[in-house]
Amino acid sequence: MKKYVIILFTGLMCNVAHAECVANSITYTSCKSGYYLSNGTCMICPTDGTPLSKAKSNDKNTGGITDCYVTSGTDSTGEYTYTTDCYYSN
Repeated sequence: MKKYVIILFTGLMCNVAHAECVANSITYTSCKSGYYLSNGTCMICPTDGTPLSKAKSNDKNTGGITDCYVTSGTDSTGEYTYTTDCYYSN
């Protein structure tokens, strides 16, 4: 009976220790390609509005939304052609 009480007490102590180590938020300093940094959060880059299009940004992007771009070439509908990379502007 005494072993059961000791094991139960130890288990409660471990749970308390883990609760103190839980992170409440994450602040990013750079984002992967296709995302931009906004107040410590990675946001997906806006697209050109055509279906299946994907906007890009440099890998480990530390800039804002103006670092997002759609690559040169024909869009996913085949209607429009970008002669150079088209960067987002405010």
